[in-house]
Amino acid sequence: MYSQGLDMPPDEMLGTRQSSEGRNCSSGSKRKHGGQHYEAVDVISNEMEVRNDQLKAIANWSKEKRATEVELHVEVVKQLQDISELRTRDRVKLMQIIFHMVDDIEGFLSCPTKLKLEYCRVLLEDNV
Repeated sequence: MYSQGLDMPPDEMLGTRQSSEGRNCSSGSKRKHGGQHYEAVDVISNEMEVRNDQLKAIANWSKEKRATEVELHVEVVKQLQDISELRTRDRVKLMQIIFHMVDDIEGFLSCPTKLKLEYCRVLLEDNV
């Protein structure tokens, strides 16, 4: 149908079609590049959200830890007040000793009621 028995239209033979495909090709790569840009922005955005969540968790952990410490201190004071044989001054001194270390708080609270008075006396003697 076309001259010289070729099965392509004349504009393809002259390269016109090729240049328009080149434009399509380059605009296609621009789209790809733009898509990569949006993907990178999404990755960065997601990473920032993860980091923000981690920072919030750290802040909440600190608040929870503090709340737990306050609860433990309240329980220590309550149990010290329940030991009628202790003088007020001794109770205060014991609070200073016990509150100093978490292990001391746990040790005091886990001590059986029968041994609490003796436990307190040992703490007071060791911290004269």
